[in-house]
Amino acid sequence: MRIYDYECYQCEKITEVFVTGEAYELGICPHCSGVTHKIISMSHTAPLDSTWISGVRNIVDKKSKEPHNTEFLKHPSRANYNEWKKKTGLRHLEPGEGPVKVDKEARKKAMKKRMINKIQERNSISIRG
Repeated sequence: MRIYDYECYQCEKITEVFVTGEAYELGICPHCSGVTHKIISMSHTAPLDSTWISGVRNIVDKKSKEPHNTEFLKHPSRANYNEWKKKTGLRHLEPGEGPVKVDKEARKKAMKKRMINKIQERNSISIRG
């Protein structure tokens, strides 16, 4: 038995489908009854050391008895990952919501100023009287 991901052309939702025989390219969306197509994705059979799974497994509370935590740790599929995100209140960033842009030139100037100050402190001569 294989697991494939299908994306709907209309509602754009992704659904995991267990396929027992030959995989078919088109299907019907369970959400809106639209036409779906098979997409390339990480499936339920992905190794546990793959990057996205190990990253999420590092932050999942392993001591928690919450069903969404234990289910993701047992079966790290995309559906369980999405359920875990929903139950823990996490979401992907919206377009334009990315990390704050850093002014690299200002950082370089500040670092240079700190270095010059440290060098001047180290090389200064103090006269005690």
